[in-house]
Amino acid sequence: MKEAIIKGMIYSTVIVVIGWGITRIWPTQIINIFIKDDIELMNISLEAMRLELLAFPIIGFQIIGSSYFQAVGKFKEATFLSLSRQILILVPAIFIFSHYYKLSGIWVAGPVADSVSALFTLALLAKELKMFPKEVTIE
Repeated sequence: MKEAIIKGMIYSTVIVVIGWGITRIWPTQIINIFIKDDIELMNISLEAMRLELLAFPIIGFQIIGSSYFQAVGKFKEATFLSLSRQILILVPAIFIFSHYYKLSGIWVAGPVADSVSALFTLALLAKELKMFPKEVTIE
């Protein structure tokens, strides 16, 4: 199970890093799919994409970690991790950062919530994985 968790985290991280790289290489082309002929909205969208996706590379790790706790029936941990990313940290971060940084603060709140939630996930998973035996022999 430990190997499956680690492989899942590696594969999900690779996938989101590729997606993140695409948003860094071709942001204008991606936004042009949805927005045409509105320069102001294009500029806002470019800033939003740049800031909102800052923590995108760690989202795969966080989701796999949260899913692990749900799969093994540890609903308190799973719920806490899901809520920390989407509500417990995000909502206060939106209010705090938007007060100081206006619209840019709203875009930054997401990556802050993702990062803090990823730290929670890391702490809970590290504790959980220590309980796994080093090696299992099947006879």
